[in-house]
Amino acid sequence: MIRKILLTLTVAIGLVAVFLLLNKTEENSTVNDEPVEDYKYNEKDETNDDKGSSDSSKNTNESVFEQKEIYDDHGDYDDYDEYVVDDIDEYEPYTIDDIYDKETIKKAKKLALEFIETYHESDADNWGDHIEKSKKYITNSLYSHLKDNLKNPLHYSYYKEFKEAEYHPYSLEEGELEDGEIPLVYYVQGIDKDPYGEISKETTDVYFIVVKKEDDDYVITLMTLNEPY
Repeated sequence: MIRKILLTLTVAIGLVAVFLLLNKTEENSTVNDEPVEDYKYNEKDETNDDKGSSDSSKNTNESVFEQKEIYDDHGDYDDYDEYVVDDIDEYEPYTIDDIYDKETIKKAKKLALEFIETYHESDADNWGDHIEKSKKYITNSLYSHLKDNLKNPLHYSYYKEFKEAEYHPYSLEEGELEDGEIPLVYYVQGIDKDPYGEISKETTDVYFIVVKKEDDDYVITLMTLNEPY
């Protein structure tokens, strides 16, 4: 009797074990059948992203272009057409050769050269003598101006010597000169020496001179040295 009972229990336990094993296998199969999200690289998606970025940039550029058109419509940009010169000959500069005769220009140049040769030669031992020696070529007002604005000599230009002067035509504009004024420009080559007489350097100075006829004589009314003219 006991034997029969044990056999029955053994069979029952075996059936339960089989049932549990089958149930577990079915659950695993269900889990494996669930869809898994695909994380594979998708080139098409990235292309679409780039296209979206490009479209955004394009929209920005179009916005800027539209703003520029708005500025243009409101006249915030200069209209350069109004500054175009129709007849360039009307503004063509001229020189003293177009105003004065050759004899007048010759006398004015002669006076200017004599002044330059005298004024340019200077030495610090007798500082100011070059102005006194030049007095006969200039007006009293110009003489006073040169005396009042005389600067102290520099070490490297203790002595200044004149070598040569080259004339350069001066371009005039309408209404620039008063009656009788003759503007002259000279590039003057010279030599600077130190207190021991040794050459410091060769120089080029620009003289702008205005000559005018007063009481049948020619006189220098204006002189600037190395300044814009």
